Amino acid sequence: MILSGRGSTGVLCPSATRGRSRMPCWVGGNEFGPDTGCRWKISASDSPSRPLRAYCSAHPRRCFLLPDQISCSRGRSRSSLAWKRRKRYAIRGALLCPTVAAMNISQRYDAYWKSGRHQGEEWNDLRLRSVLGPLLGLDRVLDYGCGMGYNYQRGLASAVKHYIAADVSEVALEDARSKGFETQKIAEDGSVHVSPGSIDGAVSVEVFEHLWDPLAAVRSIYRALKPGGVLVATVPNFGYHAWRIGALVRAQVPSEPENRAENRHNGVHIRYFSKHTFTQLFTDAGFESVEIGAFDDSSIWDVVRGLGPLSALSDFARRSFPRSLHLRWLERVIPSVFAYRLRAVARKPGSAGVEA
Repeated sequence: MILSGRGSTGVLCPSATRGRSRMPCWVGGNEFGPDTGCRWKISASDSPSRPLRAYCSAHPRRCFLLPDQISCSRGRSRSSLAWKRRKRYAIRGALLCPTVAAMNISQRYDAYWKSGRHQGEEWNDLRLRSVLGPLLGLDRVLDYGCGMGYNYQRGLASAVKHYIAADVSEVALEDARSKGFETQKIAEDGSVHVSPGSIDGAVSVEVFEHLWDPLAAVRSIYRALKPGGVLVATVPNFGYHAWRIGALVRAQVPSEPENRAENRHNGVHIRYFSKHTFTQLFTDAGFESVEIGAFDDSSIWDVVRGLGPLSALSDFARRSFPRSLHLRWLERVIPSVFAYRLRAVARKPGSAGVEA
């Protein structure tokens, strides 16, 4: 069982759940800010009907920021793995505490879609086939992080037998229901409640860069896929030449604030992928066949985007220069550097009708 709250983390050692010993032993956790949703892991044998105890290496001032129904009592860590002796605080009744994640993630993305700032043009047939081609004609396809379906939802739904829209936002799900689609709520931990091995294909377009734990999301999709099932996913490429220069020269990352004029620090992108780390995301989840290529139109003139005020030159080049001058063929040759976005096609081991 995993409880969430504010403060720091500690990890329960396996010895805490075996034999007669019921005393937790702890490895010191990392400190987080008081508004960070973090997790305390406790024995799975504890149930809501029993007093739950989780231990946290929280500093007292952070501990006191927890809701009133949680009481803190002083204790000491006996873990030989702790780097130094630190005071510990037993947090009782934590199950009753509304978590930061439960309070904010769904609401955040409800507001995200209600703002009307995150829209796009509907893909034409050529773009739909070039990006989502491996999914077209399949039986059951899961759209993980469907959003409001501005770009590809209608085209994909008409090209497969059974389309399932999944999102953490109720606003997005209500929009999908109004279009007559089956919907699934994505849980706060990234899981989606579809039967294991029941999905032929899945798509996740520009989603993983928004997630606290993208690996948990990919593992959830992996479980839902049939043996031999395929996942098509896209993310921004942090290895893109413009962002490499921005990181080197200006020590900045492309976090994509919702409204830079109001708050340049409120970026909606919190995870950054290169071609290498994007590949690792799928192999770590169990996928064996992973192909990474380019997605979206790049431009060699974006090289000035990493230089701050000169980024206006890139916008001018994109508007004014002919396609040939953008050297977009480079994104197919060296996608790790010249692809503006990355597209992955990952397949689950096995074949249809055979258990993996």
